[in-house]
Amino acid sequence: QAWVVALQQAAPTHTLRLAALDADAVMRLVASVGAAQWAFPDLAGRLHRHTGGNPLFVLETLKAMAGSGAVASALPAAPTVLRLIQLRLARLSAAAFQVARCMAVLGQDASLALVAQVLGQRPLQLADAWAELEAAQVLSGEHFAHDLIAQAARDTLPDAIARPLHAEVAALLAQEGGEPARLADHWLAAGQPLNAAPLLVLAGVHAAGLGRMQDAAGLAERGADILQRQGR
Repeated sequence: QAWVVALQQAAPTHTLRLAALDADAVMRLVASVGAAQWAFPDLAGRLHRHTGGNPLFVLETLKAMAGSGAVASALPAAPTVLRLIQLRLARLSAAAFQVARCMAVLGQDASLALVAQVLGQRPLQLADAWAELEAAQVLSGEHFAHDLIAQAARDTLPDAIARPLHAEVAALLAQEGGEPARLADHWLAAGQPLNAAPLLVLAGVHAAGLGRMQDAAGLAERGADILQRQGR
C-alpha cells in the first residue's frame, strides 16, 4: 500500500480496484486450470464461500485438493493461505483482533450482541473495532467475509484460551434456548463431552420429530459414543 501511495504522489497514477470473483467466475477459473474432476454439485458455490472469491485463495485450495485427494465432503484450508490471512489479522489493532478471535469461537452463533456479552462490553464500545474489521474485509456484517478467515482467526487462539471461551459461550447460549446440536459442539470444543452428550441426544429427538431420521441416528450415535467412552 505504501508503494502504491508513493507512485500516486510521484506521477499521475490510475488505480483499478478488482472485485472478488463471483460463483460463476470461480467455476470458469476451476475449468480453465483443468480441475473439472472436482466438479461435484455446488463446487463453485462452496469454493466461493470458502475463499470469498479471491483468485489466489481459489487456486491454493485447488492445489491443496490435488495434494490431498479431497472429496466433496470438505474443502481443505491451504497452509499458505492461512498464513497470509494471519499476517493480515496481525496488522489489526488489538481491539479488532480480539473481536475477530471471539467471532471465530462463536462460529455460526456469532453476532455483535453476543461478542459484546462475551467480552464484557457494550455494543457501542465495539463500534470502532467492528468498522476496522469491515474496512479490512475481515467481516461482512455479522459474519466473516469467508470461511478461511474464520479458520485463520480460530487457529491463532491457544487451546488453553479457546476451551474456556467455548464453555462460556455454551452457557450463554443455553440461557437463550440455543440449538442443542450447536450447544453440544461448543461443549465438545470446551473439552467437556459429558455436557455435550445429552444435548446430542436431544438434538436427535428433534431431528426425528422433523422426519430427518438419518440425522437423528447420527446425533444419537455421537451421544451414545461419548457416554460409552466415559463409562456411562
